[in-house]
Amino acid sequence: MNNQKGFIEYIIVILLGLFLVVGFFFVMVGFRLSPSGKGQHNGFITAVEQQGFFFPNYRIYVKTDNSSSQEDAYCMHRNKTELADKLRKYSANKTHVSVEYQGVRGFGIDLCWGEEVLGVKILK
Repeated sequence: MNNQKGFIEYIIVILLGLFLVVGFFFVMVGFRLSPSGKGQHNGFITAVEQQGFFFPNYRIYVKTDNSSSQEDAYCMHRNKTELADKLRKYSANKTHVSVEYQGVRGFGIDLCWGEEVLGVKILK
């Protein structure tokens, strides 16, 4: 009877450990569900900044018109440093752009939340 109780405790500890390892993996790497739709926003980049403590992603702020008080924010993954530098130049030059984005549904430290920037095109 004592051996059977020890075996059950051993299995429970193994299962809990496995559950924690798998859970840690999903939280760190991220678990992405289906996208919630794509869109585009034509306007002007007003700011590009990094937000977050451990894994800071970029936050891109866009106004449809420079005189407008409404500003929309989009997320961009931190690995897109070249695009972030381009967007800062577009912001400084007040370049009219089209921001392509996709809604993100998922969870994890590494993922963007809300709408994620896919690309940016200059409008003439």
